[in-house]
Amino acid sequence: TEHLDEPQTANVMTALRNRFGGVELLLAERVGPKIGRELRNQAILAVAGGLLLQVLYISWRFRSLRFALTADVALLHDLLVVTGLYALTRRQVDSSFVAVLLTVVGYSINDTVVVFDRIREITGQRIRATYPDLVNRSILEVLTRSLTTGSGAIMAITAIYFLGGVTIRNFAFGLAAGVITGTYSSIFVASALLVDWHLLTERRARRPGPVKAAEPPAPQAVAGGR
Repeated sequence: TEHLDEPQTANVMTALRNRFGGVELLLAERVGPKIGRELRNQAILAVAGGLLLQVLYISWRFRSLRFALTADVALLHDLLVVTGLYALTRRQVDSSFVAVLLTVVGYSINDTVVVFDRIREITGQRIRATYPDLVNRSILEVLTRSLTTGSGAIMAITAIYFLGGVTIRNFAFGLAAGVITGTYSSIFVASALLVDWHLLTERRARRPGPVKAAEPPAPQAVAGGR
């Protein structure tokens, strides 16, 4: 819609009150194309920087790029789910949305690191079991902790959503979605990708290499006398 100045905004509010009664203006903002473009660019840079830092951190902590990349794929899954829910529910995208994405990155990676740390500990004990079984055992040992942490966070966010006022509801909504999908992805996405990567590496290691054709024996000189 076109930009409304103060008299036009007042006329709109008067018409709404006459028609419906008891209408109260809570907030009036205008986001132009320049501001919208800046907000989009800031969100992309912030999220990309956060993902890059997480790759470096997990690569250093676990000494493996495999853990870092699978964790980042799980993070992208979380961010896409939160963004999709915002679009599906037609919620306003503003600076608080960027804060939601960065908070989701921090929460999700923390939960994923806990799961990965347990996987590394269990797989390093040289237990006679397949890698998927070891990962499954690791998940079962941290499942209660992940669900308890996520449930506690959801309770606090629910209180913020209903008691914190209208202006903070979008932020609380995004946080709730991020906590739920972050708890899910650390168990069912990141760990599953880690298992698939390990099995793929094993299959490639067992694959026989190309067989070289045997070279014909070199001709031997036969000494003959007269």
